[in-house]
Amino acid sequence: MSKDTQAMKLHLVALLAFLVAPKALGTGHLSLRALAKSLGTSTLLQSVEEAKRLVDYSYGRTQARLREKLRRQNASPADILVSFKQPVGKTRAAVQAADYMHVALALLKETLQSAVPGDFNVTDLLTPAQMLTIYKATGCSHHDRQTTQCDDKSPYRTITGECNNKRIQTLGASNRPYARWLLQEYEDGVSLPRGWTGTKRYNGFLLPNVRQVSNAIVRFPNEKLTDDKSRSVMFMQWGQFIDHDMDFGPGVTATLTFMKGVDCDRSCAKAPPCFPIVVLRDARTFEGHKRVWIWSRMAC
Repeated sequence: MSKDTQAMKLHLVALLAFLVAPKALGTGHLSLRALAKSLGTSTLLQSVEEAKRLVDYSYGRTQARLREKLRRQNASPADILVSFKQPVGKTRAAVQAADYMHVALALLKETLQSAVPGDFNVTDLLTPAQMLTIYKATGCSHHDRQTTQCDDKSPYRTITGECNNKRIQTLGASNRPYARWLLQEYEDGVSLPRGWTGTKRYNGFLLPNVRQVSNAIVRFPNEKLTDDKSRSVMFMQWGQFIDHDMDFGPGVTATLTFMKGVDCDRSCAKAPPCFPIVVLRDARTFEGHKRVWIWSRMAC
């Protein structure tokens, strides 16, 4: 962490301690939302700058290691897949802006937690003006306001998907967030997938190990399969079509955690952008190892 960032955090913690003091003295209650409102523009921008430094470092280290593996010809099939799916150009810029924003929010949450313990969603506490400041500083707003010039006379579809829908030129275009048809169910309300905290219960139950679920489905005996009375095989085919579309999304840009710089391949630490999948001891393969799942890149 840079000296400027350390100084900023110390200054902010001191400010928050001063603001929280009236609550301890019994002279009034100051909510987390009020604490978040105390974050000035300079503090928000400093968090964004620190986020950019952390993300750029993780990107750079990952790319350097990947190039070295390819040069030495000791890259694994997974490394080669990562190399093929590297986002470039506008796609890389959009992915990078999203990472800047998410890390900046994580830094702000970390700072607020130093004054008030407990779990909370930092985006619920920041004002619309504060969120807009972060949105602009990270570069997210630039990708949202890009205009598209369409040739109405052209009979051809575009490879980027732009202008293929005459009413909404960007519908189905590349470098755009996927449409969300169901409400999100993130563990922290922002971006962490459910199951991130292994001890967290949902409806009174712990989530099962994802690898066990996958293996149970694959090993289900064919003789026990029954026909679905309400769906045809087209239902499966449609799901596969959607899945393949998602598979072509931007791939891994960093295999080091943003906040601490930990190597995802050599650690079981759960920290974005890496999510280790536990391989149980009774597993027939990958014995003594773990598998790291790195999800598709986020959007602003």
